[in-house]
Amino acid sequence: MNNVIAVNPAKWVKPSIMFAMTGYTQDALDSKRKNGVWEEGVIWKKAPDGNILYSWRAYEAWVERGSRAA
Repeated sequence: MNNVIAVNPAKWVKPSIMFAMTGYTQDALDSKRKNGVWEEGVIWKKAPDGNILYSWRAYEAWVERGSRAA
């Protein structure tokens, strides 16, 4: 018998998870963040430990709107 574990991703995920979920490369993620395409605190934020994290939910809303995150 196989044990299957189903998990829901956290709201804020590391770039490697964002890459797996969206297909955007690390360079593309960095570019959208640094060029202001994705707003800080909405689609990305810096965690207290200094890591950059992304909100996949906000990313999905951005895609659905077809415009910059607000």
